[in-house]
Amino acid sequence: MFSERRSRQRSAGGTLLKLLLRPDLPWQMKYGERCALEGILTLLKPALAIEIGTAQGGSLQRLAAHAEEVHSFDLVNDVADLAQRFENVEFHVGDSASLLPEVLAELAANGRNVDFVLVDGDHTAEGVQRDARALLESGACRDTVIVFHDAANDEVREGLDALALEQHPKVALAMLDFVPGYLVKDGPRRFEIWNGLALAVLDASRGGNGAIVDAESFDAAALNRRMRDALRAEEHGETSSAASGEPELRESFDDIPERFVPDQMGEGLVAAEHLGRYWFASRFASGRRVLDAGCGTGYGSTILAEAGARSVLGVDIAEPVLEAVRPDAHPAVTFEVGDVTRLELPDAVFDLVVCFELIEHVENPNRVLDELARVLAPDGLLIVSSPNRAAYVPGNPHHVHEFLPDELREALESRFESVRLLRQHDWVASAIFEDEAFEACDGKDVPDLEVRKLVGHRPGREVYTVALAGNVPVPRAPTPVALTHTLELRQWMENYHAQQRVLSEQADYLRELQTLNRERRDLRAQLERLEAELARAPERDLCIDEQERRISEQNRRIGDLETHLNAARDALRDVTDSPSWRMTAPLRRAKSVVRRTFSS
Repeated sequence: MFSERRSRQRSAGGTLLKLLLRPDLPWQMKYGERCALEGILTLLKPALAIEIGTAQGGSLQRLAAHAEEVHSFDLVNDVADLAQRFENVEFHVGDSASLLPEVLAELAANGRNVDFVLVDGDHTAEGVQRDARALLESGACRDTVIVFHDAANDEVREGLDALALEQHPKVALAMLDFVPGYLVKDGPRRFEIWNGLALAVLDASRGGNGAIVDAESFDAAALNRRMRDALRAEEHGETSSAASGEPELRESFDDIPERFVPDQMGEGLVAAEHLGRYWFASRFASGRRVLDAGCGTGYGSTILAEAGARSVLGVDIAEPVLEAVRPDAHPAVTFEVGDVTRLELPDAVFDLVVCFELIEHVENPNRVLDELARVLAPDGLLIVSSPNRAAYVPGNPHHVHEFLPDELREALESRFESVRLLRQHDWVASAIFEDEAFEACDGKDVPDLEVRKLVGHRPGREVYTVALAGNVPVPRAPTPVALTHTLELRQWMENYHAQQRVLSEQADYLRELQTLNRERRDLRAQLERLEAELARAPERDLCIDEQERRISEQNRRIGDLETHLNAARDALRDVTDSPSWRMTAPLRRAKSVVRRTFSS
């Protein structure tokens, strides 16, 4: 009995090792992902499964082994060559954007249910959303398990985040880090984030009762991104705030700060821009429940609280920054760590939502606007800003998408009934003050200020756009002006041109980096095609060996026939050279004459 048990253990271990280390076809999944996929398929035993993105067939071989029927979608014609290996797989070659909805519609029309789907196709954020929405909206996906591969990758994760799976009425369980991805250590993909499985379980019968999510764990993909950024900074000789033990409030890249810190940057034009926006918003704060989305160091939350807000909640994703400023917070201010693309807050709970210096920093600003609209009360007011990329100095490495004014208006009008744009710009000013006003500083209000302008600009040329939006008519407020310290204009222009030169160089670098990334994606696709060719090489070698065996057999038979032919020739020669053959020659000629005579 013991020996039999040991034999079974060795057999089980051998089976697992073959699955992990020696699959029949090239398989791009990591070992943990392979085991997770095998476990799900073993449990489900799907009658009908779909794979989007087959590549070299590594995952398909496991789907085909467990499922009764599989539909494979891929752009590359080569996948059709796998048909001879899998009798229960139907291959659809082309863009899943058009093919998938057609197949799903046919399955739904026939009353079929897709039991399992592996999504590993288009890795752009838009492609992931397109394939996922086709599945979520299909009547053929009622009781379905969906697994997304490369869920930790930046583009794929952006697409998954934008889907907000946990809010979809069909989704019963959503785990974006079902199997966490990894940060590449070495090689040409060093510091890239790949792999990872996300899991979504659909159950249409739940009727939108809320999905089960893992709320106790940190976002593994976000941790990978933070680790990547820290390693890159370390590699470039920069000092990490985590290593020093001190929270770095003003994170920077090439000396360009990511966030404004009043104590360190409190007297320049940048201070006038940032503080001016909050001073403007504070005019609407009195008695209101306020959300400061992307609060940073909390200076704006304090301004809003001091203006008489009933309560202010400051939300930011940078936990060390909030930990540093929390002890000195205003009594009316509460700080919470959170992702503004997925606010863990009830609907319609804020009378005023302020969002400055945020939407240009995120990969999916539309998702942010959706969340801000969700938490805003029906009669509430949203105030949001964005640099105007038509006028803002280009190349800020922290900015992902800077809105043009009309783009911001369009994004807001699709969510709110009332929208008004205001233009924030920097001007050179000369003022005449009484002594008290001349000495005023630190944001002190200057009464009886009369402002006249000598120069105007066409709307759309402002450096920043500040927008007010709501579902009731948005209010008006006095025009704010924030004056900073006196500045010698020539020095200011020199600094501006120096900054513009540095930022332009960075913009060139980022464009070059984007080109290199595109080339790398193309090379990766070429590598995958070559690997697929290489995977088929053993089959071709077998064909060549068989042909060579047949040719060798034919050559052997030809040799045997030539041997028999030569023997026959030798025998004939022996007969014709014999004396009896020569002596009977006249008799054979006479016989021939007689045959011709009678035949005529």
